[in-house]
Amino acid sequence: MSDVRQVRDATSRIGRVLRRPGFWLRFSILAAVGYYLVIPLLANVETAADRLRSLDLRLTVAGFALQVVALLCYSIMTRSALGAASRTLRLERLFRIQLVTRALASTVPGGAAAGPALGYRLMTAAGVRGAHASASLASGSVVSAVALNLMLWVALVISIPLYGFNALYAIAAVVGIVVMLLVAATLLAIVDRSPLIDRAVHFVADRVRFDGDRVVGSLRAFGEQVAALLADRPLMARLSFWAVMNWVLDAASLWVFLRAFGVTMNPIGLLVAFGVANVLAAVPISPGGIGIVEWAYIPILVTFGAGFDQATLAVTTYRIAQLLFPIVLGALAYGTLSLESWRRRTATDLVS
Repeated sequence: MSDVRQVRDATSRIGRVLRRPGFWLRFSILAAVGYYLVIPLLANVETAADRLRSLDLRLTVAGFALQVVALLCYSIMTRSALGAASRTLRLERLFRIQLVTRALASTVPGGAAAGPALGYRLMTAAGVRGAHASASLASGSVVSAVALNLMLWVALVISIPLYGFNALYAIAAVVGIVVMLLVAATLLAIVDRSPLIDRAVHFVADRVRFDGDRVVGSLRAFGEQVAALLADRPLMARLSFWAVMNWVLDAASLWVFLRAFGVTMNPIGLLVAFGVANVLAAVPISPGGIGIVEWAYIPILVTFGAGFDQATLAVTTYRIAQLLFPIVLGALAYGTLSLESWRRRTATDLVS
């Protein structure tokens, strides 16, 4: 009877998964990627093998290095947003925290929320006040999103006289602007202490059995920190600089990987592909934008002059450096942070 019950439970779980719209959406995306990208590449496997044999290893190493420096720029931006509180958190520790955050955000469903939540917990464990940590993470995300969308719009405007108008690219740019405006509007509502935010917080808190007044108080403290950041123009200029550097180095890494496979991509075409892919990656459909980013990159790069097999191999290598490599680094960083935490607890126990 127990075996029968286990089979029924397993069947029931499978049925629940199959009834979820999100499952079929992700399945459709992966199927489309396989059909339009993987199968054509397998059909030209001999050509792809030749491309791999001629891969420039020095450029490949440079591409990986650019990814690490890009992540470091994002950490510098986040630490700058901490202001005076940055004295409690060394850059190398924050860099490891951001690697852990990036790794989690790229591996689990809903990573866009889970990653910053873990980053907040690790930053507060390192001695940063909660309001400072949340404000720096939120402001960094918004400034980064604004920088990306501006880069995309500038590249689109320049590309029109060179390559003609493409409605799909414009739609992606509009999606990015809408998402960015929604996030910015939410932040401004928190800063202005909008009654709508208070009512929404109390509504959710009542249903999950949280203290609504306490959550509202935390949001107001967070809003005060964000307001202070927005009022500091020199600080906002620094944040914008490091956000742009993060994206530029990330895009440069893609250019280097394309060059490693023999493609010299026009910077404007590269930025259009880069901007569209990263805007679409912000839509929470798959962890790390898997499937969506590749689906966006390869056809656009082909449109701007890359061969299909070259674009596929370059984007695959780039995604290893941009997605998988930080996950490995994040796992190692989490191990070092956990070890340091264990050593501090052990030392405290010995003293007491």
